[in-house]
Amino acid sequence: MAEITAPIPHFAGVNVQRSDDPADVTDGDVWVRDNGLWVRRDGVTELYRDYEEGTLVPTLAFGFGGVGAGVAYFTGYPVVRWVRIGDLVNVWYNVTITNNGSESGQAILLDALPYEIVHDLSGRASGAVKHAGMTGLAAGQAITAWLTEGNGPNLYFSIGDTGSGQMDPLLDTHMVSNPCQVQGHIAYRRA
Repeated sequence: MAEITAPIPHFAGVNVQRSDDPADVTDGDVWVRDNGLWVRRDGVTELYRDYEEGTLVPTLAFGFGGVGAGVAYFTGYPVVRWVRIGDLVNVWYNVTITNNGSESGQAILLDALPYEIVHDLSGRASGAVKHAGMTGLAAGQAITAWLTEGNGPNLYFSIGDTGSGQMDPLLDTHMVSNPCQVQGHIAYRRA
């Protein structure tokens, strides 16, 4: 098997999977094994070196400058899993709290990202959030997670339009139920 050292140019329509059996993989697929990321193209299987994965344990805080004072987590949470392929970073997060602590303001997941976002056309990224146990939100009301260049490795949460014509911050007052959960995925280009 040959080794790829250059970036893979295109991932549109690619099936990424975890498998230890190359027979499970068809041309164009990418799969993760214990020894790295493998790509199958034109019947040839190759090891791709520009790949990393990991986990982080972030802190849920409220308000800019918050540190997460008094926030209590459900056992095993919070957790962030991430995979970097070239400059593309995919982050999956799951945070379940049983007490929102003593801070107030917008919900921010501190230290949730392994890399800063690249400064490009917009310098930002966003993703949809699945939520449960929120107070004062309509059933199915959208929550968005977003990050922006220059704001460090933090993930911010906003709720869909509540009549103001813009996104409003997800606040500590929305997260008073026990338990209360946010989970989702965001992808961005690293700096």
